[in-house]
Amino acid sequence: MSANNGNEEKRNHPRHAVKKKVVARFDGKSEDDIDALLRDVSAGGAAVSGEFDLDDDDPVALDIEDVGVFASVVAHSFDDGIGVRFIDIDEDEEDQLLSDLAELDAQIRTDEF
Repeated sequence: MSANNGNEEKRNHPRHAVKKKVVARFDGKSEDDIDALLRDVSAGGAAVSGEFDLDDDDPVALDIEDVGVFASVVAHSFDDGIGVRFIDIDEDEEDQLLSDLAELDAQIRTDEF
């Protein structure tokens, strides 16, 4: 048995720390849109800071600035946001997202130095 008693975080995709504007959309009604901030993202999901009143498994579409719109469901909530799991993402969309993330990561690293 491991020393962490099974609490080790298991991810299928590496996360990238990204500060990016995102609009969370619900039920296709623009009056329900929430402006938020992407904290980190992977090909499997994202963490988003903002004021949300959502439950686990609630659907939400994330419109990530300069990247695209991704259908997702709430995986968990935390004090200042939500974690989402992307759904219905095909291999081409995943490849494009990973390419965009690599580009963003390179831009952030260049801007920091």
